[in-house]
Amino acid sequence: MNEYSIGLASGIIFGVLFLVIWFAFRKAKGIDPMEKFDERQIADRYKAYKSGFFALLIFVAADALLKMFGVSLFEEPVGECIAVFIAVGVFACRAVMSDAYFAPGKSMRNFILLYGVICFAQLLNTVRSFTDHALIRDGRLTIHCISPLCLILFLVIMIAVLIRARQLKYEEEE
Repeated sequence: MNEYSIGLASGIIFGVLFLVIWFAFRKAKGIDPMEKFDERQIADRYKAYKSGFFALLIFVAADALLKMFGVSLFEEPVGECIAVFIAVGVFACRAVMSDAYFAPGKSMRNFILLYGVICFAQLLNTVRSFTDHALIRDGRLTIHCISPLCLILFLVIMIAVLIRARQLKYEEEE
């Protein structure tokens, strides 16, 4: 196991541990994240989940079909990670554009700031991966492309939020 795999595994473990603690804290305080959404938003979120799920299925099916014919574009588990990133991106963009991503009254400013920090952190790792020429090996994307893909995912979601914020601003002015 190399340093990158150890770092990736420890990051995933830390992230899961953080989420478990965070959700346990919220549950102990009696905070239900879904109670702040109205019925329309909950219905739109379910539609966004469904769209993300179908995007995941389509990508996995296409990847499996290509592998059946001997075409392998990714090292393991890069294809699966890309499928998850696409599904999350489809869900988030659809939910943002239908006003189902944020609870009513929530500010988008903190979200944009957080995603900006995440993008900056991923940008640093992406630059390192580009300078090491580690993204493609033997014509296939390697595990080192996860940071650039994560950067793209967060940038797309952040751009969707910025576009929606601008649309809402123009709607308020009219």
